[in-house]
Amino acid sequence: QGYGLYLKADGTLVDTINGDPVPQESELMPLLTEEELATFDTYTAEEMMPFVALQKDYREIKGDFSGSNVKQYALTGHPLASYDFQVKSEDEVSIMAYELSEGGSIPQHCREEKQVLINFDGDTEVVLTHQGEQASVVLTRGDVLNVP
Repeated sequence: QGYGLYLKADGTLVDTINGDPVPQESELMPLLTEEELATFDTYTAEEMMPFVALQKDYREIKGDFSGSNVKQYALTGHPLASYDFQVKSEDEVSIMAYELSEGGSIPQHCREEKQVLINFDGDTEVVLTHQGEQASVVLTRGDVLNVP
């Protein structure tokens, strides 16, 4: 809470720095007791760094999409995957980052796995097509879209 973030009991995260209203105390996730906290493993920042991909350290990879308007970064994923992920993890989650130049686009494509799109900056139009129907949504800074 000291950083403008609040975790609500329903699992949603409130970011007051981005303009979300401060939730009521009754809406918040209860704080853990000292006994509950003691059951968790503890790590130093140094011990956690092999599991962190800092934006300043992103390594661009040969992307899935041709053209100079998009950069692709393989951030975290399985060590045996075809991508050279910066953080190797066997937890069945892969995280990719894409950086589009002004007016840039990624061609329409389909992936077997589910995707979560997080728009970090600017406005991004996403066009989804399913069974011949098309829908469009504009993601603004901080928006998240779950693509089943």
